[in-house]
Amino acid sequence: METKAMLFSLIKEEIFGSNENAEIPSAHWEKVYALACLHDLGHIPASALERKGVAEQDELSQRMFKTQMTALYRYELNCHELKAICRVLTEEQIPHMLLKGSVIRDLYPKPYLRTSCDIDLLVKEEDLAKSAAALEAKLGYAASKEPAFHDLSLYSPSGVHLELHFNLLEHSMPMDSVLSRVWEFSLLREGYTYVQEAAFLLFHTVAHMAYHFSHGGCGIKPFMDLKLLHDKADYDKEVFSSLCRQAGLGEFYEQALRLCEVWFGAGTHTPLTLQMEAYLLRGGVYGSTENHVALGRQRAGGKLRYALKRIWMPKEQLKMRYPNMKKSALMIP
Repeated sequence: METKAMLFSLIKEEIFGSNENAEIPSAHWEKVYALACLHDLGHIPASALERKGVAEQDELSQRMFKTQMTALYRYELNCHELKAICRVLTEEQIPHMLLKGSVIRDLYPKPYLRTSCDIDLLVKEEDLAKSAAALEAKLGYAASKEPAFHDLSLYSPSGVHLELHFNLLEHSMPMDSVLSRVWEFSLLREGYTYVQEAAFLLFHTVAHMAYHFSHGGCGIKPFMDLKLLHDKADYDKEVFSSLCRQAGLGEFYEQALRLCEVWFGAGTHTPLTLQMEAYLLRGGVYGSTENHVALGRQRAGGKLRYALKRIWMPKEQLKMRYPNMKKSALMIP
């Protein structure tokens, strides 16, 4: 059995409740663990060892269990900070929306199994400055830079990274025209804390995957999210299909779901899912420059056209990446 198949077998057991009872030969654990870590999933093999009652104290086992404890610590620290953030924003009467892992991890058998390197939260653009000021004054958060295209990065005294979003846009039309409607699909959880309706949560997951897929890869984790949402979330299928259709994401969603079934279900590969798998596993959790360049060349029609496109980026894309150019058009050349 290949290393990737062993890892997917462990994920199926730990996340999706499969009864395969995967047996990983001792000589293969190092490679399985390395591939898992490339996708920020190093805690999965450790969870499997723990469930199987393995308590060996060899160097590899100790590294895996340390990774598991780190994932659990990150989860507890992020939960603590998220509660404090929501409390402060509620005190300031600022509507705010939980995003990504903060919501999706509730679908995992153990919430810490859905790791997150940061906290993603959405506020309205007109509330951004007030939100940041309140978090700085009451919790000691510090902004690392000026706002980017769709978020402001802040860091807590304990080192937790908060991406304070003021939109969900991804530099892509027609996808952005749908993502801009996020507050239309919001549900009040308590106080001033909102979550996305299930159909929009699934759509946002697909859209975010598609964006990162087209920029070098998105790793395995979003596919775990996708399958859990598809299988467990109570979402309006007609609304979700309409959102995907409007955003031009119908085909991507179908192929991504097909790959989910190959990895975590009983599906079989097609030539396209095999290509997707190779691309995603090579790119790791954040994608790779190699993947991004390869896709860019393919779309641009060759190395020369790709290079020219990189040198002379389209004006609208420049404005998205460098918001100040909206005020100073003369900077565009």
